[in-house]
Amino acid sequence: MDAIETHDCDVLVIGAGGAGLRAAIEASTLGCRVALVTKSLLGKAHTVMAEGGVAAALAHVDPQDGWQVHFRDTMKGGSFLNHWRMAQLHAQEAPDRVRELERWGGVFDRTPDRKMSQRAFGGHTYRRLVHIGDRTGLELIRTLQDKCVHQDVDVFMECTVTRLLKDGPRVCGAFGYRRATGELVVLPLHPGMEIDVREHAFLLSSHHISYSFIRIKGLRNILFGGQGMFMDRFVTTNEPGMLMLHGYGNVFERVLKPGESILVEPGAFLYKDASVTMDVEFQSLTTGWFGGTGMSLARMTGPGRVGIQSMYVHHTTE
Repeated sequence: MDAIETHDCDVLVIGAGGAGLRAAIEASTLGCRVALVTKSLLGKAHTVMAEGGVAAALAHVDPQDGWQVHFRDTMKGGSFLNHWRMAQLHAQEAPDRVRELERWGGVFDRTPDRKMSQRAFGGHTYRRLVHIGDRTGLELIRTLQDKCVHQDVDVFMECTVTRLLKDGPRVCGAFGYRRATGELVVLPLHPGMEIDVREHAFLLSSHHISYSFIRIKGLRNILFGGQGMFMDRFVTTNEPGMLMLHGYGNVFERVLKPGESILVEPGAFLYKDASVTMDVEFQSLTTGWFGGTGMSLARMTGPGRVGIQSMYVHHTTE
């Protein structure tokens, strides 16, 4: 096995959305060595999908607006369940954060007198949202990532963190893998145990594990045709064994109690204990890609383990 790749830093930021980028910039400004880890590519965080704008009581369009009104709107919008202090800080500091983005190169729509324009949005008493068309999130990410790169932050793209490392109660690091190579899943099997694995996910096993396959009929959606799904079945004999599988993205294990069930998209299923039953359940859908034809889901019923991968994959079954 190759040596584990290690990196040292003072501050590790996991996630390169707007919040992660801004945290990395602040830590770097204070003189820390910063590592920024993102499971995708830099600039592809979900922040780019924010189309409405940034709420800040700049009072460029409605002079009567202020942080107190913004604070009230925020608390009311959250049915007063919000953490009031966080809502207060948000309302008070939002104008400075928006002006900061502008100094860093952010481009926003303008009023006739060249101030940042603001528009109405749900839940706001006054016109408060700073925006650039419907591409505000994209502009936020572009501005923050440019600033982050010029701050000499070490960026690790397509890396997924699977666990935090602790020294007693203190977090001292993190462990992850590079997504280009996927995630290796090692499953120990006790004598007499049976486990079902989705096709094309098996890598190797210990020599005293027997192999066969089964087929689940009736699965049909955008990933599967009408052929259903084949699964590899592995059974240990009188000795413990080991399986090594290849999962896509993160692999999560759910342990089901007797009678407990969950619905799993067939493309996300990786493995299950043979004690877990798998039934086809059809869901009618009338919008989107499915055009009214619906989709099939796999209902897993315990007891036993179910492995679920975070990235869909389907290899065509002939």
